Amino acid sequence: MKSPRTATRILMGVACLAVVSTVLPAAGQDPGGGSKAGGGGGYSSLADLEASYERQSAELERRKLADLAALAGRLNGIEAESAFRAVFDLAVARGLYAEAEPSARAYLAREKGEPETQALAASVILVTHADRGEFERSLAELKQFLDSRAAAHIPDDRRLPGALICAVGEAYLQRLVRGGQIDIARQVCRLALSSDNPGRVVQNYFSERLARFDMVGKPAPAIDGTDVDGKPVAWPTSRARSCWSTSGRPGALRASRRSLIPATWSSPTATKDSP
Repeated sequence: MKSPRTATRILMGVACLAVVSTVLPAAGQDPGGGSKAGGGGGYSSLADLEASYERQSAELERRKLADLAALAGRLNGIEAESAFRAVFDLAVARGLYAEAEPSARAYLAREKGEPETQALAASVILVTHADRGEFERSLAELKQFLDSRAAAHIPDDRRLPGALICAVGEAYLQRLVRGGQIDIARQVCRLALSSDNPGRVVQNYFSERLARFDMVGKPAPAIDGTDVDGKPVAWPTSRARSCWSTSGRPGALRASRRSLIPATWSSPTATKDSP
């Protein structure tokens, strides 16, 4: 006959096994509702499986951003700074601008902050407005940002460096170009040029960008020469209508280097069916 102590150990072991069996998912099942390899899982195709996990991943990213934002609001000092930076980095990386907008506004309302994080927060707000089509409001937000962070009356230790101002503007311009809002892009450049930022970096950068935007839609200069095979080339020809255009590309917010959208030639692709 087993002692009371041994019987107690056996009962405790059985209880632990019962708890584990109810907590852990069934063999072959995945916490996200899918199935591990070899379990089937009910997916009809690889595309179906990939789409399912893509949705789950996107939802996890949103939940992570929401938790980061809540944490940043509770923390203080350097820990809050790190949490806010993580919110904005995730928003830019995953395109969750609208979700991060409240955190961006909360961060910019603080008296202090890291310049790069301030630039990221401003970009989140501007891109959110651009995505919503709220261009007039976005221009007002940009003016307020320039007046409060980049103007000459702001002490040197609090004024954003010119490179970061250019980075904020470029992130916004990229979004506008992608949406075909060239007229708004011109207004952004003129607004930046009208600011009283004392550095030449901002003036030079947006002057060059404005010059490129002003060429959009205008006839490109004629070309008369030879190609790499020595054959004569004449541009434009009767079969090609040429103009200046912008070639947008997604760009990360980088303060260390300028990211220009180059002016490129644009013409219909010539085929045997072309008029």
